[in-house]
Amino acid sequence: MSVKRTRMIARLTALLLAAAMLCVLLPSCTLQKEAGPLRILLDVSDRTMSNPTDFVFDKLLESIAEAGGPADVEVEYLPRTGVERETAITRLRTEIMAGEGPDLFIVSTSYWWDGESPEDGPLFPIPEKAMANGLFMPLDKYMEKAQFAQWDDFNQTVMEVGRTEKGQMLVPLSYTFPITCFRQTEAAHTPSKDLTWDDMLTDESLVMKAAAVLQGGSETNMIHGMGNPNFDAVFGKIADYQAEELTFSEEELMEAVHKQLELYDEEGWKELAQLPEYFHSYAFPCFYTDGESMGNVPPSIRKSEDLTVIPHYNKNGGVTATVFHYACVNAKTRRGEDAFFVLDYLLGRDGNADGKDYVPQNSWRQDFYSLFTGIDGLPIDQGAPWFSIYEGAISDINRSAIDSAVSCITAVNIHGKLNKMLADMMSDCQMIASGYQEGDPEELIKETYRVMKMELAES
Repeated sequence: MSVKRTRMIARLTALLLAAAMLCVLLPSCTLQKEAGPLRILLDVSDRTMSNPTDFVFDKLLESIAEAGGPADVEVEYLPRTGVERETAITRLRTEIMAGEGPDLFIVSTSYWWDGESPEDGPLFPIPEKAMANGLFMPLDKYMEKAQFAQWDDFNQTVMEVGRTEKGQMLVPLSYTFPITCFRQTEAAHTPSKDLTWDDMLTDESLVMKAAAVLQGGSETNMIHGMGNPNFDAVFGKIADYQAEELTFSEEELMEAVHKQLELYDEEGWKELAQLPEYFHSYAFPCFYTDGESMGNVPPSIRKSEDLTVIPHYNKNGGVTATVFHYACVNAKTRRGEDAFFVLDYLLGRDGNADGKDYVPQNSWRQDFYSLFTGIDGLPIDQGAPWFSIYEGAISDINRSAIDSAVSCITAVNIHGKLNKMLADMMSDCQMIASGYQEGDPEELIKETYRVMKMELAES
């Protein structure tokens, strides 16, 4: 072979290598995988407050396209229960680990908290750990150019739960916390960040002690109880996800469980029977409406009455909020701008939300957002009006009482596997203490703590 021909082959080889390198570096190169349609995963209830969720979301996507958003969208609804759900979750986790998967995730965990889903639970068992592991994309650069939502008006204390050192990785869609309500004429309370769970347990007037119970009660004064889905709220933030450590020791958990169990003894109920009527609920728009009946005792405190609202305090001082619904963008998405457009539009406001001239509009956006605020939480946008497509907003006085409690939030958890384990353990301990179930509470508490530490390290 001639020297000239050898040099030509060498040049051709060099050109081909250079072209290959450019294809790796340039997003527009035809060798790079096409972005494809925008993929949205919905793991939410199959019905809003008014309509089937798939119908509402299709209408919402039409509005988004008309507003200049993406029109090429594929929506996947994660099955609610059964083998289909478990299979879908396994497939999605495999895709995500391979750098693929949906671009935008909109996730609810309240159904899992209600025990309606298999043990596999949500797609991300511990959302904060998924953030720490880098599964989600920081959204700050998109938030700076938002077109619809008033991101600066969002509750920043609650938003903090979705932040890491890399930025806003996850967006809470709503939040809530347990409250207890008395008539204003019969009990008074001023929420405070300085008050603790122990203050509630030692309250001589019994008003705060009643608010610490959150379950059952005397038939002469208890309207309804919530059970123990929020026992984890006692601890404030339950884990340091970067350090992979729980924020409380096994001994502290043991002590808290026994203190909670003491609230349910017979003598405790006799004490609380001395109090005027009260009821437990969660903070959400229209949290109490005329005709509501939960448990065995019908309500006699009417919606029109002015209420004293007592939040459930944590052991460190202040109130622990819980996020049951959130959204995040896949860290490996090639359509981050479009994914954020959908989220930004979803969290925008309808109508004039600046004052009393606001006229409610039953928009598709509002109907879809009712999935997250219907009975599960307050809007993350503090400037948005509280509106229920069923009943309208609560009174100004009672909203002010809720807002006062909101101002005392000092810790936030995203509901996940660790929270559910604490709730299940507390429920089992109560059943054992009441004689409805066999077992040793001490061993149950120790085992729960051990498994929580293991889950935190392995997730």
